[in-house]
Amino acid sequence: MGLLGRGPKPDTLAPYARHVEKFLRQMQIEPSQARQQSNDYIWRFVYGSALIEIALFHKRAEYGGGDYMQIYSPLLHLPASGLLPLYRRLLELNLSMSQAAFGVRDDVIYLFLERSLLDLEFRELETLIKMIADNADRYDNELMTEFNARPYHHP
Repeated sequence: MGLLGRGPKPDTLAPYARHVEKFLRQMQIEPSQARQQSNDYIWRFVYGSALIEIALFHKRAEYGGGDYMQIYSPLLHLPASGLLPLYRRLLELNLSMSQAAFGVRDDVIYLFLERSLLDLEFRELETLIKMIADNADRYDNELMTEFNARPYHHP
């Protein structure tokens, strides 16, 4: 998934990358295997039945600038029918979510969170990643069953 407004990686991201990799090790995930490219701060891992991706990046000035973290999970492909009840359910779930939201991009349903890295401490980073991972693992199966949607197949 391309990240809106992602610019070159400044060195200011390195301390947060260490936090992400510390969290991954705590989850028994080898950071070097989860890391997508050696020159980017992007990790991908499977949690339960859900694919989780974490990206650290610097937003270009035209998008507001600053260092950010995105945590997202592609859950399901949109079903061929029944979109209105599905969209209603996603909106209802969004209202109950804290800091995260469901969205659709390229006919895939995502669970998504973006947070500025300003003042982000390890405990909060850990909580945010775990929240997305737990909810993605729950809702991929629940929504697939409820709306007869195809699961997103991760590479």
